[in-house]
Amino acid sequence: AVVKKDVGLLRAAIDKAESLGADDKAIDPARKALEKAELKARQDEAALGLKAAEEQGDPEGLRGALALAEEAGVPKKALEQARKALARADGRAAAAKQVEAERSQALSTVESALCDKDL
Repeated sequence: AVVKKDVGLLRAAIDKAESLGADDKAIDPARKALEKAELKARQDEAALGLKAAEEQGDPEGLRGALALAEEAGVPKKALEQARKALARADGRAAAAKQVEAERSQALSTVESALCDKDL
């Protein structure tokens, strides 16, 4: 929130200086600071989204958040942590599918046995 506020204030100051005809050389340091602040804001936002996706544990949501975080330049440590969380989530999803397949097979076997016995 503070970074977003800083970005807005800095952008407004640059716009004001440009509209008043300030020299580009005088404004360039502020422009560079604005670029850096905007990058930091994007990274922070992506990192928060990544953390939220990790907490939810949804593989698809985590994949999307991970892609956005990579694009935003989130630090590698956070990306690696998210990749591990994704692997765990994928493992849980695969295990759940396996259990469902086994349950379905068992029900099918029971139904077959009942039909064969003509009960």
